[in-house]
Amino acid sequence: MEASRVRAASLLGGLVLAAGLGACASVPPPTAQLAVARSSLDQASAQPITDPVAATALSRARDEIAAANRALDNKDYVVARRQAELADADARLALAAARAAGSQQAVTDVQKSLDALRSEIDRGAAR
Repeated sequence: MEASRVRAASLLGGLVLAAGLGACASVPPPTAQLAVARSSLDQASAQPITDPVAATALSRARDEIAAANRALDNKDYVVARRQAELADADARLALAAARAAGSQQAVTDVQKSLDALRSEIDRGAAR
């Protein structure tokens, strides 16, 4: 009876191992996700980065792309996909934060111009 339990446990362990290896082999390389992440990173990198949130997100995205490439080289496609998705999200955050900072700077510049114009009008009216 003990021998049959050992055989059953060995067989079950072998089946679990085979199923696990088969599942890993069936995950395709995340080439599309990496391409999307690289594109997002390129777009974010093209923006002037003055905002600390944007700078941090851009740095994180670069690190995650590097981690995704290492995982891809090691054929760990699950990790590569996850890192590529994180890189894409952080690159998009960097792009949004950079654009928001640029918009805020434009608003500030317009406000200064309006203040200067009001000052000139007030001086002209006082004459």
